[in-house]
Amino acid sequence: MELARTTLRGLHNFIQEIHRSQNPEEERKSVDKELAHIRMEFKTGKKLKGHGRRKYILKMLYIYILGYDVDFGIPIITELLTSPKFSDKQVGYLAISILLYEEHEATRLVINTLRAELIDSNPLNQCCAFNVISCIGNKEMVETLGPDILNILFSNTIPTVVRKKAALTLKHLYLKNPTIIQLDTEFHDKLLKLLNNPDLCLVSCAVMVLLVIVEKDPTPWEDATSKLLNILSKLMNKDYSSEYNYHSVPSPWLQVRILRTLRYITPKKGAEENYLSDCVKSLIDTCDAKLSENTRNAMFSILFEIIELAPFVEFPENTKSKIVNMLGTYLNATETNLRYLALDAMCSMCAVGCDKEVQKYLSRMIDSLREIDISVKRRALQVLFDVCDNDCCNKILTELLRFLPVSDLAIREEVIVKICLIAEKFAKTPQWYVDIMLQLTAVSGDYIGDQILNRILRIIINNDSVQVFAAKATYKYLQEVAWKDAFIKISSYILGEYGSLVVKDNMKIAQNIFDMLKDKYPLVSYQTQLTMLSAFAKLHATFPCLRDQIKSLFIKYSSSSDAEISDRCQDYLFMTSIEELEPIVFEAIPPWEGAQEGEDGKIVDGEVTVTENSADVVSRNTKETNRDDDLFMLLGVVDPNKKEEVQKNNDLFNILTTPVSSNQQPTSSPLNQPTQQQPSNQSNDVFDFGGSDMNQIQQQPKEEEVNIKPSENTEKYDGCICHNIKEQMENVMINNHNKLILAFEGVLYQDDTIQIGLKSALESPMCKFALFFGNRITEEVELNYIIECPNGLTCNSGEYNGKIGAKSQIQSIAQFTISGFYYQSPIINITYKSSSFKNKIAFSLPLTVNAFLVQEPLEPNIFMQYWNTIGNATEKKSIIQMKQNNPIDLPTVLGGMRFICLDVKPEQIVACSSFPSFQNIYVLLRIEINVTSNKACIYVRAQDPSLAKVIHNLLCYEIAA
Repeated sequence: MELARTTLRGLHNFIQEIHRSQNPEEERKSVDKELAHIRMEFKTGKKLKGHGRRKYILKMLYIYILGYDVDFGIPIITELLTSPKFSDKQVGYLAISILLYEEHEATRLVINTLRAELIDSNPLNQCCAFNVISCIGNKEMVETLGPDILNILFSNTIPTVVRKKAALTLKHLYLKNPTIIQLDTEFHDKLLKLLNNPDLCLVSCAVMVLLVIVEKDPTPWEDATSKLLNILSKLMNKDYSSEYNYHSVPSPWLQVRILRTLRYITPKKGAEENYLSDCVKSLIDTCDAKLSENTRNAMFSILFEIIELAPFVEFPENTKSKIVNMLGTYLNATETNLRYLALDAMCSMCAVGCDKEVQKYLSRMIDSLREIDISVKRRALQVLFDVCDNDCCNKILTELLRFLPVSDLAIREEVIVKICLIAEKFAKTPQWYVDIMLQLTAVSGDYIGDQILNRILRIIINNDSVQVFAAKATYKYLQEVAWKDAFIKISSYILGEYGSLVVKDNMKIAQNIFDMLKDKYPLVSYQTQLTMLSAFAKLHATFPCLRDQIKSLFIKYSSSSDAEISDRCQDYLFMTSIEELEPIVFEAIPPWEGAQEGEDGKIVDGEVTVTENSADVVSRNTKETNRDDDLFMLLGVVDPNKKEEVQKNNDLFNILTTPVSSNQQPTSSPLNQPTQQQPSNQSNDVFDFGGSDMNQIQQQPKEEEVNIKPSENTEKYDGCICHNIKEQMENVMINNHNKLILAFEGVLYQDDTIQIGLKSALESPMCKFALFFGNRITEEVELNYIIECPNGLTCNSGEYNGKIGAKSQIQSIAQFTISGFYYQSPIINITYKSSSFKNKIAFSLPLTVNAFLVQEPLEPNIFMQYWNTIGNATEKKSIIQMKQNNPIDLPTVLGGMRFICLDVKPEQIVACSSFPSFQNIYVLLRIEINVTSNKACIYVRAQDPSLAKVIHNLLCYEIAA
């Protein structure tokens, strides 16, 4: 029988021509030329010979695989299917399986041809038809060809190779459309009869079909268990022909499928279960680390499938012990893969009650934390968590705390999660729990979230016996080394609230506490600084010897450029100056209401207890290698590179505002306690010293005005939006806006009353705007503004309300954080008035996405690798008429947009930049210039298509006429 030729000169030459293409445009020209030639050959009407048809069809397939659309030639392909030559059929079926898909209209044209092939007696043609049916397999094919597939599968006169193809096709179609099989008694009996076939390859395919069926409904198939066990026993005893052996292991793939099927139709207690146990014992006895690699791999595939079966079948204890001991020997294997598999299997054995057996290898599992391979470390971490109990929790926690500072960044969050869960699950006393969590906070750095800090504080607040211990321990740890930001934050809280329990009559300790916190204040994050200011206010009320120093500190920071810090210092100065008010405002934090926790189960009557909670969630997911996002959200563990900016409000630790998922009802947990459970005189902030009196003093009615917001237009950049501004000034502002996109400082707006200027600085992923407001008249002006940001951009300190003296100037800092690619600039709404006038204006701030780019050069070869890897799928391209400037000015424009030019020629500019805020995404740019017509073709590519579109829009705005 003639087979398709392996070499076709025309196809070979075309592939070589594609490989020689220097760029995508040259490749596209070659493809278009070849497609045009193929179309012409198909349309001429002359009869193409078999060789020519195969050649052109294979060229079309190659073009389609390259990623180009091929939407013709289906009639020619169907002619190949009906050809008597197998070489034609082979190419035709190959083309159909690649070019067609389930919803394609042309699938109807081939159904009758496929049916004719199925009822044919030629095995090669039948196998080709089964391949196509498996690849496409739409509903119409299932309805038409389903009965024929079943007839072939259960026919004893059909060759085995064809029946195997029928079984595999049936499996694929059943997964797509279960209605192909009528699960009646007749089909049931035929499939069970197929399990008795002497051909193990056909039996393996039948078991595969049985597996996908019992996954949906195992009940009708419980009588298949005995047949599967019989096959498994014969395989273990090597009762089948040696031709089915794989490196001396009888048909390991069939054994694995049988064991996997037994998860759903488990053996009955008694004879069947004992029969399975005997099979398992014989397998375990034959497993040996000294076997050859291929033999060992085959044996391990069966062994690990047995371990996965263990939760569904009650194996004898001695069998489980044998499995664990065998896995323990593999922990010392020289192969990394084998050690990983052993640790992974240990997790499964812990889930079936083999904790004590696994604990024998605790030291080796701890040593696995120091492996080079991070996947082995992750598995070792999971096993240590699963095996932990009251007897070994201290040892495991000690090792994990020792491992945490040197752990890989990729798993550091997981280590924190495991330590938190173990500490809560096996806490003996509140003091023990607090000590462990303080040590964790001290070494974990920025990888611990505020929710965990809240949890620690609630336990301390609600347990008087813990408060002295917590204060002394915090004071002790704070003196040892320069701790991380999170520890400084919680230390400020604890020492501010309970510092008197450490100091007692020793004022030297009080001075030490103040000095340590004061020295660390400039080195910590913004949110921690807010907490420390509240702690200083508490210390002021507690220790008279520190009052002058603390007042000096408040006076110093009351002139801070940050509005929130300045306001707090001024408020604290005011509150501490009123002797009658200070004891009321700075009284001790009362215990949290609802501390008797039943569902969350952490504190009951002053003792730490744990019911089934988040700790058990992890143990149910022992096989998950990636981090569980829901679990991390529950515990507040966050990546510092992805941490969202916490709102600058009075709820310093975000205790009462923890989000609750839509499918979870709020509980009495301190992380999500409803605000209505708080007493009316208690603020949401643990450190909110204002009380209801201060709130009444500071509340003032505000006029409600409609603010102008950025548009949601994503098709182009709108430029400077001006509202209520004179036309002449508007033109000046638009021109200034365009310049300030490329610059760092300049004038935004100016009239007879005020002048507004700008200076900007990038501190990725943040951009700071210093806004200068100058009063140009001889009377005082009252000013307030609010900044409205588009989606993807947030602004801290985006509001201001104050006064500007006559002929004077003020400065206000706005800090922007990017969380997504936004298309329009933020808009500032400004209201300013004096005794004789009032005006409100709004205009766009020159803050576009390019402000967050960082100039990072690439080598030309690296640039081309990125360019080709990204491809044209995310490319943004347009041809524009440039402004009447010399094209040589384009490098200046690109430099202002924070691109670095790699190649500058009169006819082309190549540039690049990076976006470090989002995993260092590269932005690649090529501009082709036609000097004669003053036109440019812009190509922008980036790993994220949204970023490419945003940059493309900005470039078109800057250089288009």
